[in-house]
Parts: sequence; structure tokens; C-alpha cells
Amino acid sequence: MRGPCLLGKHSHIAHADCRGLPYALISGAGSYKGSQQRKQHSRPLSSKRWYKLQTAAAAQLGSTQRTSTPEEDGGMDADELKAILLDCFYGTERGLSVSSEARAEISELITQLEAKNPNPAATEAIDKLSGDWKLLYTINSELVGLLGLSRLPGVQVGEISQGVDPRTLSITNTVTIGGPVSRSSFSAKAAFEIQSPKRIQVKFERAVFETPEILTDKEFPSSLTLMGQSLDLTTLKDTLEPVSASVRDTAQTVSRFLQNKPNLDVAIPGNRGAESWLLTTYLDDDIRVSRGDNGAIFVLAKDN
Repeated sequence: MRGPCLLGKHSHIAHADCRGLPYALISGAGSYKGSQQRKQHSRPLSSKRWYKLQTAAAAQLGSTQRTSTPEEDGGMDADELKAILLDCFYGTERGLSVSSEARAEISELITQLEAKNPNPAATEAIDKLSGDWKLLYTINSELVGLLGLSRLPGVQVGEISQGVDPRTLSITNTVTIGGPVSRSSFSAKAAFEIQSPKRIQVKFERAVFETPEILTDKEFPSSLTLMGQSLDLTTLKDTLEPVSASVRDTAQTVSRFLQNKPNLDVAIPGNRGAESWLLTTYLDDDIRVSRGDNGAIFVLAKDN
């Protein structure tokens, strides 16, 4: 198992959770231009080491100007912190698989990023807050249990997103889940009330279960990973090929039947369990950090 944000390891942002992010954010900004430079700085540096690196660089350039410490110049800027955070998110499965050491480091980086918040009154920055946001990382939230469904054989938890519309004071949380032969999504629709420049109170009102999409092009797998072990199914695949063809024909029939079926839309009972609150602690054009009940932290990227 890798340590958190190891130097020169896993510093590329190839994880599916980062798809759709602005190129400048993925490739790095400021002094983090390009993956090669980020490989050298993918772990947060201590103040003393940062100072030594700056001093060495200045000496190589023949500079006689004194180099400031991070405490004196304000430390890393927001773009640098975001680049490091993206590196640290890689391999964590959006917070499902993260060591205590990595969790502590990521939490510290998030705190540093929150201190650089360019929009402290998030509920007043309507243009920045509104839109669709994709989950990159979470801890201490109910979403960790939802992400855990991916540990079941054949189950894939796809994109988890949140649509925010400050003009209608509404939020829609959506998750896509795929199985061996079908794919569907679930949405929770909520109204929210602005309680402060940072805080909103959320009340969930409706749940929508999308009609499943039957995957008619699914092939019998050649291998299956079960409890960490890869099972070779090649021989079984050849034996069951006639059955697979029959299953595909049945799936196509079921798919045609479900095409015109409406989504299941149900009201959520109005009780305290259907309410929550969110505190937006960082907001810019690309990244949003929110905190919620029970110490929950959510880091989301805007889906431009």
C-alpha cells in the first residue's frame, strides 16, 4: 500500500474522478506546471525544507535576494494546494480507501486551502456556487457507505454529483450505480434555506429512482475478482456461450419493455432525519469544499 502523496509516485491525475476538470487544474498551476514538476512536489513540504529548496534555487540562479519562508510569504497559493490535493486523492476511491495517515494529511491540506478562500460569502457568489459539482473526495459522510457498494462483485459506483441552483434554492444529489446487466441512477431532491453567508439548511423532499437501463451488449467476463483474488473464467465462458446469447436476447426484450416506463418518484417524509446543513468553506471557479453533519467533509469539482 502506498503512503500518502509519495514523492514521484502516482502524481499523474489519471483517476476517473478527475475527468472533466479544467486542464490548468489537472496539469497544475503556478509553480506546479506539468506533471514532472508536480512529481517533485507532490508531498507537502515542511517550512524548513521549503526554505532550503528556495534558498538552493536562488543560489543556483545567482540571486543575492533573501528568500522568504512560507510563514513570511503566506505559504503555497490556492492553485498549488489544489494540485497537491488532487495528487493525494489519487487511489483513495473518493475517500473509501484511505489510511489514517493520508486522511490526516489531506485534512490538513484542506484546512490550508480553506484559509485561501476567495469567496468567504459563498451564498452571495451565485454564479460560482450554481451548477453541477462532481464528488472528488469525502470523509465522515454517508457517501462513504454508498461508495462501499463498489466492493460487491459486479457492482460499480459511478459518478456522484450535486446540482446547485441558488435562484430556486434547490439541490439535486445524484449517484449512478451499475451492475452486471443493468445501470441506473438515484436522485435526492432538496430545498435549502440560506442561514448565513456560508451556511445553508437542506431539507430533502423527493427521491427519484431512474428506470434501469439494461446493458444488452454485456459479454460474459473472462475473469472475476472476488475478495482480492482473480478467478480465470475462460473455460467457463466458452461453455456458457450459448446461454450468454440467450441471456442477451432476453435482456434486449426487457430493455424494450422498460424504455417507456416512467421513473419512480416518491416523497420523502418530513422529519428531522431528512434535514441537514452544509457550510461552504472554500469556493472558486473549479473547486468547492463543504462541511456538514458529524464532521463530514466534501471536496467537489465543477463539471464545466
